[in-house]
Amino acid sequence: MPLRSLKNRASSPLDTMVSGKEIDFHSARSARVNSANANFRIWYHMRGANMGQWWTYWKEYGSNTLQGPLTMADSVDGSVTTVSGQKQSNDHDSWRYVDINLNTYATATAGKIVVIFKSGGDYTNDICWSGHLLTCRNGVTVNFDPDLNRQNNTVKPWRAEITPTTWTTAGGDEPTVRGNYGTTYGDQWHFVDYGSNNPVNYDYSSTPSNNTGADRNHQGYTGEYFLFVEGSSAGGQAGDNGYPFFTVHEWTESYNLLTGTQA
Repeated sequence: MPLRSLKNRASSPLDTMVSGKEIDFHSARSARVNSANANFRIWYHMRGANMGQWWTYWKEYGSNTLQGPLTMADSVDGSVTTVSGQKQSNDHDSWRYVDINLNTYATATAGKIVVIFKSGGDYTNDICWSGHLLTCRNGVTVNFDPDLNRQNNTVKPWRAEITPTTWTTAGGDEPTVRGNYGTTYGDQWHFVDYGSNNPVNYDYSSTPSNNTGADRNHQGYTGEYFLFVEGSSAGGQAGDNGYPFFTVHEWTESYNLLTGTQA
């Protein structure tokens, strides 16, 4: 599928929608009627015989405590706290999504979404995510779509731990890994960008490894970025220090879930 026109597409994660009308982010701060659910939608594609699993968390601004794992409403499997195993058989198969209700965290304190991934036992772990959209309590939406970075490489909605790390080193089990944020990991952040030499990258059309990954984003466009884990074991890639490996990525900035205001 050819690359679609960028006309009328959001050029920044701070472009917002209220009642279906695009407005300037700063003017959105006055729209404070809490008529919407605070929700974060993530589209995902999990093709690979050794596909692992992932969890999501909420981290308040100024804290290293990960709250969760968050309950996610999966488009196929219903209510889950983790998504695991191969979900797509082909690179062109339709993506699934999860909706995460964040009303509990819609307070005066801003925060961010954190995603942790545990791989399986070999390289076919190129999990892909796309189409990330936050809806705040006042109806403001904040876009974290990886393709924003392709449109304007100064827009960097995501960052990731850049050091390849095994699951054992990160903690060995989900509660321990969660509790090790900011100590064992979380101090070597790198803006996610295009490529395949980091644990977490952007790509389009396909991922570098065979028999794993997607060949298009969640909307079917082959020329638009999605976010993915490079599960191979070359220098700097996620499997560089062995399997199963660990990756973590998160919003670059924190946001208030009542208003969409950046902290």
